[in-house]
Amino acid sequence: QQQQQQQQQQQQQQLQQEPQLQAQKPKQRHRQRKAQHNETTLSIVFDNSKEDEAGLHPALVGLAGGKQATYQSQMKEQDLKDRIIDDLVKCFGENAANPLDIVIKDWYKEPWAGGCPAAFTTTGAISTFSKDAVSPVGRIHWAGTETSHVWKGYLDGAVVSGERAAADVLAAHRRVLMEEAENASAVRIDSP
Repeated sequence: QQQQQQQQQQQQQQLQQEPQLQAQKPKQRHRQRKAQHNETTLSIVFDNSKEDEAGLHPALVGLAGGKQATYQSQMKEQDLKDRIIDDLVKCFGENAANPLDIVIKDWYKEPWAGGCPAAFTTTGAISTFSKDAVSPVGRIHWAGTETSHVWKGYLDGAVVSGERAAADVLAAHRRVLMEEAENASAVRIDSP
């Protein structure tokens, strides 16, 4: 795990932005704060079980956040798994004592998310940076749940944002094609 973290850090250091981003893009990102959840080992648990011809494939998805997630991020993975199992047994009984697997995704250690998968903006950030969040930098167009005008922080917002960015790219491409066509017709000389 330590080797994987070192590789991620090396990859981050190797990435450079050419051309450099406008000054307001990094500022806007720093004005966003990661969403906080309740202070329990698992703040919320979803039943993500699937059923098909082979039968039921039980699965639970749990989320934790806030100070508790920060604390859990420092725990040894097996200790965290044991604690989660204890909490699941309290909620669902002894049937939850022996899961087939527990997969931990620590969003605080994700280099591009920096914490919870959704963010909220601080006071004044929307009025100050909302246009900058979606305005292109050269040929780079921005999409993501935090740039959506609806459902910020959710998959629906990411989809809406992706559709908006795709439409912006197509419109920009059409403008380039129109300019090229106009320039080509202005240069053409008709012979008699």
